[in-house]
Amino acid sequence: MTTKIKVLQSNMHGSRIADALLVQMVHEKKIDMLILSEQYKDKEESNWYVDNLGTAALWIPLPSTLTVEDHGKGDGLVWVRIGGITYASCYLTPNEPIAQFELKLEALEDIMRGIEQDVLLAGDVNAKAAEWGMGETLTQEGHESWTWRLGWAW
Repeated sequence: MTTKIKVLQSNMHGSRIADALLVQMVHEKKIDMLILSEQYKDKEESNWYVDNLGTAALWIPLPSTLTVEDHGKGDGLVWVRIGGITYASCYLTPNEPIAQFELKLEALEDIMRGIEQDVLLAGDVNAKAAEWGMGETLTQEGHESWTWRLGWAW
């Protein structure tokens, strides 16, 4: 029997107010798992998983409802495996040089390649674009190439 998991994904933009409202939303909507980026602060709970940089997180508000089989993290990425499915949160900032961004994207790809089960990856993979006033552009083709190499849809 397949267990349905109700997931909420959000970029919190480091907002204290959004963080305060999150608990209420979890209760009202009966959310099983939250995939977060730019969280206001990390929770001191065993069911809170955060990446190495503190920019991406996974939160399982009621750990008694889900069993985490495995978990891991990297720079801008954190993941948990539940019921043979890997759930991952990622955040890559557009505020660093494209070369650094591409290194993090490659590291993210390496981690994702090592996961053999189904994957749900959500978050913000922000890229620079001249149209947004950035000096350089990482094109959509760059994102499409990355997802194509993983065998994923864009």
